[in-house]
Amino acid sequence: MPIERDDIVKVRGTMELYNDRPQLIVQRIRRCEDGEFQEADCSPASARDPEEMFRELQGFVDSVGNEYVRSLLKSVLNDPFVVTAMKVVPGGVRLHQACRSGLEHVTSLCHLAEKVIEHYPRLNRDWLIAGAILHDIGKVEELGTSRRLGYTTRGQLVGRLGPGDSAATRGAGGRISRRDQEHVAALHCQPPPRDR
Repeated sequence: MPIERDDIVKVRGTMELYNDRPQLIVQRIRRCEDGEFQEADCSPASARDPEEMFRELQGFVDSVGNEYVRSLLKSVLNDPFVVTAMKVVPGGVRLHQACRSGLEHVTSLCHLAEKVIEHYPRLNRDWLIAGAILHDIGKVEELGTSRRLGYTTRGQLVGRLGPGDSAATRGAGGRISRRDQEHVAALHCQPPPRDR
């Protein structure tokens, strides 16, 4: 099989100096098989288990009192693509949680929302939890699931708001108002979506 981008390879060779710089003379190279390496050795990964973080996230969803908000969150988190991607896609590429599994970022924000509610009990907890969970949901399409922490072509062209809007709108059965779309866009300093 040919070696493809993001494959992990095993190399046999020698190091030599060329113009006072090290260079590798490759004698043999092959793609590594599963089990020959630890994924965490090849790309930054959360120290926390993604399955454990996803269960924690589901606990936050189950604790939402508003049945409509809870239903929206459950429908988004029941999407197999979203679930798989959330366990792999990083929280960010350079700044916060720049490691595999954006769940660390999302669960961290849910805990932060709980602390905010302790100080400001008049705030709507359900909305804060929903915002923490959905605020970057578009990253499942914006950032790639490959070993490299980087942007997909769509992510570079569209960003995360379009895909995030799509994921949330699908989860809500198409019932997200223009006002709510504008609110999310304003929070991310982006122009609101055009009328469809």
